[in-house]
Amino acid sequence: MKMKRQLWLLLSICLLWICSSASGQAENDKILYYPSGKLEAERKYDKSCNCDKLTEYYESGKIRSTATYLRKAILGSQLDGAHITYFENGIIQLYTFYKAGALSGRIYANFPDGKLAYEQYFADSFKTGRWKFYNADGRLKEELVFDEKKTPWNSQDDDAVQMFYTEGKLIYTVKLIAGKKSNLTIIDKDLYNRVIAAARPDGKKLFQQECAMCHNANVDIVGPKMQGVAANRTREWLVKMITNGEALRKSGDKAATDLYAKWRNMEHPNFERLDSGDVDAIIAYLNELK
Repeated sequence: MKMKRQLWLLLSICLLWICSSASGQAENDKILYYPSGKLEAERKYDKSCNCDKLTEYYESGKIRSTATYLRKAILGSQLDGAHITYFENGIIQLYTFYKAGALSGRIYANFPDGKLAYEQYFADSFKTGRWKFYNADGRLKEELVFDEKKTPWNSQDDDAVQMFYTEGKLIYTVKLIAGKKSNLTIIDKDLYNRVIAAARPDGKKLFQQECAMCHNANVDIVGPKMQGVAANRTREWLVKMITNGEALRKSGDKAATDLYAKWRNMEHPNFERLDSGDVDAIIAYLNELK
């Protein structure tokens, strides 16, 4: 039932243009309710911008997300302006901004307590500037400094310098060329050796660092809950989804395609930067969530 409601939200935005073109008038606003009768989503047409404004709600009545879809052509619409997802406590979980269908400006995500989880920048349809990623305690854990106008906004093949921190201190850097690592430079040799010696993958910790902004073990948030996923998917499928879910979807995999449709076609991050040991550790942790 939930999947059908999600598909309705997406399809109704696309179909609205056909109906309005045929009648010469904007289609009536749409409202969707939870089985309990509580408001789940509403879509309102704004003639001034020729756009549809979509608001989704938690069953408690708190706002889950807001987005604006600009009508472009028959069966066409694109995100335009701010698309914001909230935790149920009202804190912004994910803030994105779209211009002409592409990410633009500063994008950021928070932890549930409001601390910054990461911030990213886009300009002229390219990744740009200095991206920062933080631990839940607020300390810097990673930075990416992009070569200007080299990496398209929706590409995972980054051209950048990647910097790694521990305890807030820079320990080493690598150069990314089309997404491939090269030119390891150690900044703090003693700290680097200690980190490498202690770097046996911890699946739960990796999940919390890399996945917890969108996934929870037991409840749906930006993405689906992880409880039981390892029992319903093969290890090979999980590896492909973790490392490059977009490629898996484009391959025609039905399970991936259905997931993208259910979760509003939100692009899954590419984690090809994780080595096989890290991915194995995450999958081992997922196997524990039964």
